[in-house]
Amino acid sequence: MKQLLARLRENELVAILTDQNAGPEGLTLDFMGFPASHWRGAAKIALRYQVPIVPAFALRTPEGGIRICFEPMLHFPGLADSEENYRFVLKKLNAVTERYINRHPEQWLWLHRRWKQTGLMRPRRHQADEEQI
Repeated sequence: MKQLLARLRENELVAILTDQNAGPEGLTLDFMGFPASHWRGAAKIALRYQVPIVPAFALRTPEGGIRICFEPMLHFPGLADSEENYRFVLKKLNAVTERYINRHPEQWLWLHRRWKQTGLMRPRRHQADEEQI
């Protein structure tokens, strides 16, 4: 965190992945229509240090390259550094992320259980297991 803040003070770019499961300490907000645990980090940094968030997405091209797409910045000058406002900022950020996922679902690679904390990713029982119950 110290290095990240040092980079911001030097007016450098930092990147934070925001579609990660935050576990029991996270804020529960809807993501793709289901409750999911969210890290506060991006929202907290944006509000506490009054820095904009510039959503960016890497899309694979048919030619085998990568195109980086930047969205308009999300900036909330004067918005208080509070839990309520973290929710507000994260909802705005989720809307942008969800728009990209819905437009390019084949591009979204996910190797972890995003909804694990809210119990929506429970393993299914096999039919043989259910017959024994």
